Amino acid sequence: MIFARQQKTPVSAFNLSLCNHSPTAFGPGSVINGSLVLELGKPVKANNIRVVFDCKEMEKSKCLATIFSVETAVWSAAGKSSENDTLESGRHLFLFAIKLPSVNYPPSIKEPQLSHSIVYSLQGFFNANDLAQMSSNTVPIVYYPLVNSQDLSPATPSNQSSKIATFHLEKDKLPITVKAEVTKPSYCPGMYW
Repeated sequence: MIFARQQKTPVSAFNLSLCNHSPTAFGPGSVINGSLVLELGKPVKANNIRVVFDCKEMEKSKCLATIFSVETAVWSAAGKSSENDTLESGRHLFLFAIKLPSVNYPPSIKEPQLSHSIVYSLQGFFNANDLAQMSSNTVPIVYYPLVNSQDLSPATPSNQSSKIATFHLEKDKLPITVKAEVTKPSYCPGMYW
């Protein structure tokens, strides 16, 4: 009896983590900071390592459509020299910062009672010459669009684009004046700035 020897992959770990991942949400123009950790048991000739941020429309667990997908290379082969594209054995740390587009995409929707959802996520990918593409863990991202709280009327120097409002009331024949000021003209629900 002859047993085929299975080739063990030189990648012992490939993980993505976020530095600023918290219960708060991200919105247009936010920056997501994180790292990819790649552990190799032996040197590997590699092509690139990249992080993909995407938004998918899902129905139950089936992907209906990819609304958008943006990728950022965190490492790539230096050129034609085979020495420059070799990653040595050991642990490698790749930092990344992804600035989300200043676009109001649909909000994250993932409710158990709804079969339809909008899912944002980050995932790392490692491409090497003699290996199948490897992927890291998928990190879900909560995304909310920007809500504009400004009045739609044209801004004038006197009203500072409607950031300040004054109300005059009367309670028990006593005059009451309330002055309210919006500190930011827009916000993302769930975000703390």
